[in-house]
Amino acid sequence: MYEKSWETIKGNCDSFLFLGGQEISTLEEVSKTLGKETIDVKGKNRTRGAGGILGGKNDSTSVNKTAATRRVR
Repeated sequence: MYEKSWETIKGNCDSFLFLGGQEISTLEEVSKTLGKETIDVKGKNRTRGAGGILGGKNDSTSVNKTAATRRVR
């Protein structure tokens, strides 16, 4: 019935609900529609020197922040 106009019907929908599936072309379309997202990745490293538990002159701490993109799951 809507062989040539199904995209117009889909395009006029305000909401999109995907409950899952196994059909490859549908999964690719959903992935393409969602696009990518940027996430912040933080890491912290601490190195203890010869000062023991209470710390010493050789203790060091570094904090790393990076941004990465990934496909939305």
